[in-house]
Amino acid sequence: MPDKVVRIRSRRLPYRVVVFAAVAALGAAWSIHPPAGGILLALLVGALIGRLARRPVWSLMEQAPDGIFVLDPQGRFVAANLQACELLGYTRAEFLNLHLRDVTPPDERDKVDACLPALEGGECNVSCKDGAVVPVEIGARRLADGCTVAIARDITGRRALEAASQRYARCLETLREIDRAILSAGSPEEIAGEVLCRLKDLISSTHANVVLFDFPADEMIMLAGYGYSERGVDAAAGTHHPLSLFRAAVLFLQMGKYRTVEDLSTKPNRFEFEDIMLAVGILSYLAVPLIAQGKLIGALDLGRTTPGPFDQESIAIAREVSSLLAIAIQQARLHEQVQRDTRELEMRVAERTAELNRTKEHTVAILNNSSDAILLTRADGFIEQTNPAFNTLFGYEADAVFGHNLAEYVAPESVETLAAALQALVEAKEPQRVEVTALHHDGAPFAGDLSLAPLPQYGEVLYVVMSLRDISALKQVERQLKRVNRLKTEFLSTAAHELRTPLTSIRGFSELLLERDLPEDRRRRYLKYIHEQATHLSVIIEDLLNISRLEAGRGLRISSEPFDMGALIQKVVLPFKESASKHCLIVEGDVDLPPVMGDPMRLTQVVQNLVSNAIKYSPGGGTVLIRVEAQGDALTVMVRDEGIGMTPEQQVHLFEKFYRADGSDTAIGGTGLGLAICKLIVETHGGVIWAESEYGVGSAFYFTIPLDYEAAPESA
Repeated sequence: MPDKVVRIRSRRLPYRVVVFAAVAALGAAWSIHPPAGGILLALLVGALIGRLARRPVWSLMEQAPDGIFVLDPQGRFVAANLQACELLGYTRAEFLNLHLRDVTPPDERDKVDACLPALEGGECNVSCKDGAVVPVEIGARRLADGCTVAIARDITGRRALEAASQRYARCLETLREIDRAILSAGSPEEIAGEVLCRLKDLISSTHANVVLFDFPADEMIMLAGYGYSERGVDAAAGTHHPLSLFRAAVLFLQMGKYRTVEDLSTKPNRFEFEDIMLAVGILSYLAVPLIAQGKLIGALDLGRTTPGPFDQESIAIAREVSSLLAIAIQQARLHEQVQRDTRELEMRVAERTAELNRTKEHTVAILNNSSDAILLTRADGFIEQTNPAFNTLFGYEADAVFGHNLAEYVAPESVETLAAALQALVEAKEPQRVEVTALHHDGAPFAGDLSLAPLPQYGEVLYVVMSLRDISALKQVERQLKRVNRLKTEFLSTAAHELRTPLTSIRGFSELLLERDLPEDRRRRYLKYIHEQATHLSVIIEDLLNISRLEAGRGLRISSEPFDMGALIQKVVLPFKESASKHCLIVEGDVDLPPVMGDPMRLTQVVQNLVSNAIKYSPGGGTVLIRVEAQGDALTVMVRDEGIGMTPEQQVHLFEKFYRADGSDTAIGGTGLGLAICKLIVETHGGVIWAESEYGVGSAFYFTIPLDYEAAPESA
């Protein structure tokens, strides 16, 4: 009898082990590829349902990580494992008395009867016993007897991650809009209004304002706000309030800390300004300091008519925006101060030059002691007198420019601007201000801010006093700011996607290695994939660093030494021959190539990039031909493939940084920096690079390297 029992167990044990292993393996497959894994698991469970009456395998399904259930043709539950019951919050007895409509949200129940015959899986919502709605991913299969077997997985976490990703993307876009609005706005009031208008898309609030603190005058000035009137904009914007009302909050903000209150109605010992906020319906608020150059200049205030805390994400966004806002307002105030100073200077010059004919000595004293380049001209622009600052700025000796027209000392493109300003001044008898490109004595141009003031006599403008200031440094700063903003936009739009892809893979496989006890071969396969993605990430970062050196004006580190280009190409092609099994790589060229002077490491990078692209963009395989030959005083290298090719429109932008011929989500990966870096390396060697391509036929890339190249000194 014991022998018989052993024989029975020996027949049943392998079957259960196989079933359990299959369920576990397909569950893992569903984790990696949900659509395919879910369908396969449903097929397996469906095959097992028919054996329930003969084999006790349902107990194995209880150990599955996902909910498994069976529906009869009328949509009633006839079987369910423990995970399915726990997912919906029912006991098994309660669950088996339910219809599919009972676990469907009310607004979707009218679709159940129509969809039941064709139920095959996908994503949907289910209603739990407590009324909660849970998103699930379904893998279903209809059996021959009309029943449907399905597997359900809770995807609440995945939905939350997707929503967080979308919120992050919206946040970045809104911050970019705020940045652009700040750059385009003029006065502090305009800047504050633009920021508050866009901040509503990031932080939920019913009231908001931006205020400035004038500590010497003990006043608080309202710049902009919303929520305090039916129009949505604070009607009191621009008004002044005693700073003493807000002294407690100011003392807190001066420490560089934000202040938040969750419920003003229950807060004991409220400050006077908090009583004012409560009177207009604000129950919770957040105040963030505006700090510029280490000093408190104002605050960004957000309020809500409902109690509750501001989450950390909202606080972080408010602090980031307040930093941008503080810098922009400070710059705007400085700009207004400069404008006021300039207007004041123009008025002073106009007043003093009015006495020119009565007291020449007085006028000369003014001109000689001015730090700006000042000159006296006739109404037609001929110079009558200059001050020492003018002579120093332009590089002329005293009296050398007398009798000459000012148009001789500006660039040709500024002559019309100067003439138009003089004409407008004579007609309107009012000061004018223009920007011109002036010329030093040696012909070097510089940007100038030219102010013109009339000296009317007997109702006519006979003389003009002009003040010229060198603004070359200011123009350079403006160009650098525009360049920095452009580079930031390009980096955010391109690098974010390319960096996120390998990081996601590394994180996913490392979590599998940490959380699961995997067979050794799978562990090694996952580790190899992590290593490959880390290497890919390193290549992306290196490309970004190289292009950033170029944008910063530092260039690339290029050495110069003699080397054999043919041997270099053979060395580059060898690993591609082993890894690209679908491609035939052929190297052709002259046997006795002259040595090349250049940087073999950088030129290896060029050849690797071109060969890699040839393989990458010919996914169907084919021949990749690499040819090198001497032509005159240069070597020419060609890499040709039989791949997908390019359209003429794509070829126009081929060597632009961050450009990719196919920018869709399904495109071949890459940062769009490789060819831009190749162009930089080749041109740094004194060579040229170009491409010839036909769409659907293939592409050929060429570059030349001079034989007598000498590396230029590396820039700092």
